[in-house]
Amino acid sequence: MAFDRRNRALRSFMLQGAAGLVLLPISCGPKDPGNDFQPRRVRTTQKIVASSVNGVDFLAWLGRSDLLAAIPAQVLRYGCAWRDPSLRRGLEELPRFRSFRVEEVLALEPDLVLADSSQSPEVCEELRRRGIEVLVLAPVRDYPSLERELGRVVIGIGGGRADVRAARRRLRDSFKAARKSALRKPISVLPLSGFGTALWTAGNGSLADWMIRLAGAENAARALGIEGHARISAEAILRTDPEWVLVEEGERGGVWNRFPALKSLPAIREGRILRLSPRLRNAASPYVFEAAVELAKQLGEER
Repeated sequence: MAFDRRNRALRSFMLQGAAGLVLLPISCGPKDPGNDFQPRRVRTTQKIVASSVNGVDFLAWLGRSDLLAAIPAQVLRYGCAWRDPSLRRGLEELPRFRSFRVEEVLALEPDLVLADSSQSPEVCEELRRRGIEVLVLAPVRDYPSLERELGRVVIGIGGGRADVRAARRRLRDSFKAARKSALRKPISVLPLSGFGTALWTAGNGSLADWMIRLAGAENAARALGIEGHARISAEAILRTDPEWVLVEEGERGGVWNRFPALKSLPAIREGRILRLSPRLRNAASPYVFEAAVELAKQLGEER
């Protein structure tokens, strides 16, 4: 009976994530294959250029970083795979590039390019016109979207249905393990960042929102009715009075020093500040579960 209750709770959590999915345009040029991506030909070996950090992390999590021919320089700061010494040794030997440009990618002679939906659709389309397959990863905002993108990557590198099922079973195990670490009594957390002269937060339909809920906490921005990433005023933050704030490591006092009004927020004044590395804070890949576990750990240690 207890097992049945746990299964029902797990299904309920996954369905809630699906219901919260915000649909945004994710195409990369008019010929983007979307969720029905199928490689044009089957190969026994591939040369993959990952133009996005997430592409590198998906392949690393699948144990196929050996297929990579080049990686973006941003992996050094944002790639979760870079934290693993055994993976880092192999990644260090690969060419790195800073900009997503047609000629630079073509020079690497890839069979497949893994890109993000935020990257240039013109570059994606031109690469396809030149005969290069391009798989554009859609944003990850919940379990269904992560499971879908994982399946697309497995298919993209030549895997079959059995490989997709195996990858999804492993993903489900990681999800269950993260849920075991989750807090039992939700507390409010506000994701916070400062860009230029504005304060930003992340509400319903964002990666940060799902990350916070995976940890068993409540997203204060969601409670405000905020969708996706949006600006937020210092006055609104003070009125909301979250129990904790979540920032990226390296912020230190940066946000509240630039916005002095925030120093009167009890969570900041009393040091109730959660910090995630840039790698985990932006983990739009199966490594998101590690981020959730780390959040739950920090909250558990301080309670």
